[in-house]
Amino acid sequence: PSYSSPDADVVLLSCDGIPFRAHASVLKMASGFFEKMFEMPRDPNEGNDEPLPMAESSDVILALLEFIYPNGGFPKIDSFDLLSRLLTAAEQYEIPRITTYLRVYVMVDPKFRDDSLDLYVIARRYGWEEEGKIASQGTLKLNLTSPKFADVLKKLDSESLLKLQRLHHLRRRAVL
Repeated sequence: PSYSSPDADVVLLSCDGIPFRAHASVLKMASGFFEKMFEMPRDPNEGNDEPLPMAESSDVILALLEFIYPNGGFPKIDSFDLLSRLLTAAEQYEIPRITTYLRVYVMVDPKFRDDSLDLYVIARRYGWEEEGKIASQGTLKLNLTSPKFADVLKKLDSESLLKLQRLHHLRRRAVL
């Protein structure tokens, strides 16, 4: 879908200025956030073309709509950055179906599954225990003290970082 349908009754405006015409009924069925929002009384002077400003960029809004529209396809998710922003939006807009799908997707798509450190960050952030264990095992081949991993490691909370460092320490001791 192009998300420019004239019969749509909501205009979502991305933070980068791209409008997406959507149907309130579809948004309400998929999202607890939109369900609550559309239950609130609207100003009768406000038309359907009045855009609803969104904090997300157009690539995230497009992916959200692709997921929730019945005739939408699977969005192209080509980076951990987009994956992370999409998971954040799914959580904010209360769309658990997206989170559930992406949880499975990251474990079957080699691009995500094989990047164990970034996967560990995502798994720990969202409480995905099994995925976190698998990802942490994958990090054992990495030298976490290398400066190239500093930016990724900064994304971890202290508990998750300590857990990962402990695993590496125990594994090194077992080898020696």
